[in-house]
Amino acid sequence: MKFLINGEFIDKSDHYDVINPYNGKIVDTVPIAYRTDVDNAVEAANNAKNALNDLSAKEVSINLLNACEELEKESVSIAKLIVAEAGKPYKQAIGELQRSVETLQFAAEEARIYGESVPIDATGPLNRFVQIRLHGLRICSYRCNWTC
Repeated sequence: MKFLINGEFIDKSDHYDVINPYNGKIVDTVPIAYRTDVDNAVEAANNAKNALNDLSAKEVSINLLNACEELEKESVSIAKLIVAEAGKPYKQAIGELQRSVETLQFAAEEARIYGESVPIDATGPLNRFVQIRLHGLRICSYRCNWTC
């Protein structure tokens, strides 16, 4: 696995193994991010904000819907990866992905309507809350109030 920063896949010399908690097998080997990597990712996001600002609310909405469709297409393989790396039951992994799909759908609808901030109350049987905000010049943060 590699980092994706500023449209480029970047590998590092330092890695750690992601271990399946049930069978002890290596799921993948991932690079270790250091402060400079995070700084580079934030700088790339800040540099991209001008291009994002040129998009209309409709274009932002379409891009979010495209991301949603891609997530739906890959949901089975992503769920299997969640099961392997976190040891979660498959049904719970699929549920997390479905919630992500619904969040993107809602964000796309709200972006088209409002174009700026997207609060989402996604409380369900486990009383979890998710909120998406477009900060400043459309750099997006995603916060989840639960642990894996």
